[in-house]
Amino acid sequence: PDSGRVGYGGYSGGEGFYGGWGGGGGDLPITVLEMYTVALALVTWGERLRNRKVVIWCDNQSVTHILTKQASKCGKLSMLLREAVLACLQFNVLIKAKYVRSEANVLADSLSRGDLRRFWSAAPPSARPTPSETPRASALQSALRSINS
Repeated sequence: PDSGRVGYGGYSGGEGFYGGWGGGGGDLPITVLEMYTVALALVTWGERLRNRKVVIWCDNQSVTHILTKQASKCGKLSMLLREAVLACLQFNVLIKAKYVRSEANVLADSLSRGDLRRFWSAAPPSARPTPSETPRASALQSALRSINS
């Protein structure tokens, strides 16, 4: 998963999602935006990831650390971390967070910027024909709204 000021995106196993922040979400600290995207990926793909061990590649070292420790002193990040952990518990997913340089995070980065041309130039042939705009997970949207107020 990846986030930026424009939007967010994620890619896993041939499936991608992306969306724009709208409503001022992009004004939040980048660590909050990245954590939101990780939680959204786990909620969106939870059923497909059921009973698996999953590596979360993240280009934000703070988020990687928070996911590894499963703790944050920041209330905003804790709310989003809670949603990620709940998705892991619901679908029996064990995650391991690993840092990846932004330059190597091409697929998620291009989706987070809405750059589908770049996405398709780097995506494997097995990728779904169209990355879908992600469904708005209601609990995550509520958390993001309360963080933004």
